[in-house]
Amino acid sequence: MTNRLKWVVKAAACCLLIFALVAVYYVQSQYSRAAFNDVPIEHVTCDDLVRGCDVDDVHIRFDRQPQVMQPFHLYLQTVDAQGVSASFAMVGMQMGLNRYRFLQQSPENWIAEIILPICVQSRSDWLVDIEITKPHATKRYQLSFTSSGGQARLRQPE
Repeated sequence: MTNRLKWVVKAAACCLLIFALVAVYYVQSQYSRAAFNDVPIEHVTCDDLVRGCDVDDVHIRFDRQPQVMQPFHLYLQTVDAQGVSASFAMVGMQMGLNRYRFLQQSPENWIAEIILPICVQSRSDWLVDIEITKPHATKRYQLSFTSSGGQARLRQPE
């Protein structure tokens, strides 16, 4: 085989490998998205975001009242979690990519530093979706709140 033919064969093999990897990634991401969407969301009522609230075996609390463009911490306590993430949106409006991964502080304690983006429409109705991955199940919780004048308060369900 000539050097040029060897190069063409290697290039073709690399292209096929890249195509296969892209195909596997696409199928996996579609499967994961479908599996994620099948997990029901449990709506959580939280009278005091700083004091926190409990649902199932989970305790969720903020370190302070959330303000737009001001960092705050979101704490979560639960047992057997393998991963915890949260994303923020406004009611009926996505706020771009803002999925926050929590860092594990101890076996039961997780923390994430959050910054709420500014809404150009001056809206203040927020939803936080929290996803907890455990060995045999994934749980999703949603809290709603408003932040007006830079301060957050519980948003009453409709």
